[in-house]
Amino acid sequence: MTVMEELLSGRYRLLEVIGSGGMAVVYRAEDIRTNKPVAVKFLKQELEEDDEFAMRFQREAEAVSRMSHHNVVNLLDVGFENERHYLVMEYVQGQTLKDLIRKKGRVKPTLAAQITLRILAALNHAHANGVIHRDIKPQNILVHADGHIKVADFGIATRMNSETLSRADNVIGSVHYISPEQASGKEIGITSDIYSVGVVLFEMMTGRVPYDGDTIVSVAMQHLRRETPSVRSLAPHVTPGLAYVVSKAMEKDPSKRYQSAQQMGIDLQAALTGELDKTLREEEAKAAETALPQPVKPKRKPMRPAVRYFLIACLSLAVIASFVFGSYGVYNTVVNYATAPDLTGMELSAAIRAAQRERIQTRLIYVNHPTVTADFVIMQAPEYATPMRRGDTMVLTVSSGPSLFVVPEITNRLITDAVAELQRIGLVLTVTERVVSMEPIDTVLEQFPEPGVVCAQGDKVQVTVSGGYILMPELTGLTFEEAEATINLLGLMPGVMESLNTTDPERVGIIAAQKPSGGTPVVTGTVVAVSVFAQVRYRALITVSIPESSQGTQVKIVYIREDGSEEEQYSAMHAASTDSEFQTDVFSDTPGDAQYKVYLNGDFYTDISVLLE
Repeated sequence: MTVMEELLSGRYRLLEVIGSGGMAVVYRAEDIRTNKPVAVKFLKQELEEDDEFAMRFQREAEAVSRMSHHNVVNLLDVGFENERHYLVMEYVQGQTLKDLIRKKGRVKPTLAAQITLRILAALNHAHANGVIHRDIKPQNILVHADGHIKVADFGIATRMNSETLSRADNVIGSVHYISPEQASGKEIGITSDIYSVGVVLFEMMTGRVPYDGDTIVSVAMQHLRRETPSVRSLAPHVTPGLAYVVSKAMEKDPSKRYQSAQQMGIDLQAALTGELDKTLREEEAKAAETALPQPVKPKRKPMRPAVRYFLIACLSLAVIASFVFGSYGVYNTVVNYATAPDLTGMELSAAIRAAQRERIQTRLIYVNHPTVTADFVIMQAPEYATPMRRGDTMVLTVSSGPSLFVVPEITNRLITDAVAELQRIGLVLTVTERVVSMEPIDTVLEQFPEPGVVCAQGDKVQVTVSGGYILMPELTGLTFEEAEATINLLGLMPGVMESLNTTDPERVGIIAAQKPSGGTPVVTGTVVAVSVFAQVRYRALITVSIPESSQGTQVKIVYIREDGSEEEQYSAMHAASTDSEFQTDVFSDTPGDAQYKVYLNGDFYTDISVLLE
């Protein structure tokens, strides 16, 4: 890690490099307004002039700015300074999912499934906002130290309603995780992200990627042509349900994959509970029963006439019965047949009417949801187009809207305690101002909304906190070194230093003015600007001619003080040349006529008189 100190846009103090890729460099930084850690992402300087990479960087800003989700690394600020584009993102303290896989070798299937559910939640939010990630891989999944999962790096994301991308741009993505359509340069959609999630889940549970090779092309061709390796052959402890989810997500044909992150999430949940294993066993049993060979009937002896007549009578009755009950079966199969309608995303009353038109019953389950409006269907079971019979029941999961919480009292508590209290109930603390106060530093003084107000999950509680109480010292009359030591000792920040000319040598280096002024109450970290007296210098421009030399000439110019002593003001080696002349600046602390001597190679050459102004 490269340690450095630089203030970006007067707000973000860059501390160290924490990551570097082909397109960007990421720094850990501190937002000095909020005292919170952030991550600052710069487009590499050598790519600033490259329109394609600048466009991708801008695309990431646009993509992430359209999202706000607890499983997405959220965008805080966008800027351009010193001819550099940058993004300010929330800082995730932890490691990448790739680091976790390398350390553990394999991730326990239940944990792998839970991580995948969080990735799918982030993608479901992105897809709902018209954004396809296009580069899902473990290196872009951040695992926070507290266990939270965050999807990062939307640098090559695209909007679903944008114009069709060029063939070359479509191939972008990490080759071990790209979908077959990406590998072949075809147009991509939501299911391309689904395929990549399947690869990530495969790698977590087996400890290896499904396809590997010596070249990028060889890996890409395997995505296109080679059958997906069996998860259970590499990791027998993985349940059939989880293996099924991987295989369906990694279907070569996009139409055979899960058609949404939500669909994959439903099956993944069913795999965790064992319901999917049960369904797969039932389907296998039915298939096996259908495939059983029919028994071979032995040859029979000729029947006697009486027996033959009795059997004919029985057969006639059977034919009549089969006609009656067969007709009922045809009626029951054709007339009572239905398919599950697509009710996901519909308003509840409209969804119920759509189900009733198919003569399907509905059972409702209500859950809180942070983004879906109340009384809208979040998911359904069975899923769309599943064969059903009229009268069957469809289970609809319906949003009750965001979870509602009563804002607690957090004044007179330290920020760390207040943040923990709000996070526990799903609210977010935002510091709006630090003010002078006799209360301990970082004590919450005021809050909005006030205690007792009902808020939804994810809402922000704005607070004013104590910045401590420091009486600004009087710095005027101190030397700059003394003033700087005082500022640092009190926990203040040195700011801009300006120079004020003076002809009095005793005032040189003395503080002439300060802001804030002495005696002003300030908070810790306040930036202090000072003006310092500096010696006035009187100058003149002189011209010196140098004679021809074949070996070069050492030129020295000295100022003759009033007491006859000399002060060197110029010294340089001039290359061999014919007669030439040059100009240089000379100076003194006093104005008026001044005398200078010129030495060539250590020998006196000429006197020069000038007027210093």
